[in-house]
Amino acid sequence: MQYVEFDFLEEAKGEPKPPRKLRFTVTTANMLDQRAGVGISELMARRQNIYAMVLMVCYALQYGDPAMTEKRAEQLVQRFIDKGGDTTTLWAALIKAANRSGVYGKPQTEEEEQADGAAVVLPNAEAPVAAGATDEA
Repeated sequence: MQYVEFDFLEEAKGEPKPPRKLRFTVTTANMLDQRAGVGISELMARRQNIYAMVLMVCYALQYGDPAMTEKRAEQLVQRFIDKGGDTTTLWAALIKAANRSGVYGKPQTEEEEQADGAAVVLPNAEAPVAAGATDEA
């Protein structure tokens, strides 16, 4: 299983903190599915839903931070936004972490990731969706 590093623009004593590792495991993916009440494909279909983002951040960070809670993930995302962070890049990192995990199907190679570009490739999805895309025309 692999992870994706993501910089939440955090600081400690005025110094930047290192990027966090987003990683899904069978355990954290199972907790995510149970908490969301739907599988990841359906959850990702609601990508512009802040609840989905907070859940994915929470469970992607639990491997390295077992004390991570939904409330802490919510606060982390809010501070990221307050510091000028772009949630589109956060979504892309969450999607990449899911694709690399191996939990949702065979992990993509770097070549496959590059070939897909910003496309979201999740098992059981009808078609790839561009990262940051919405259903609005």
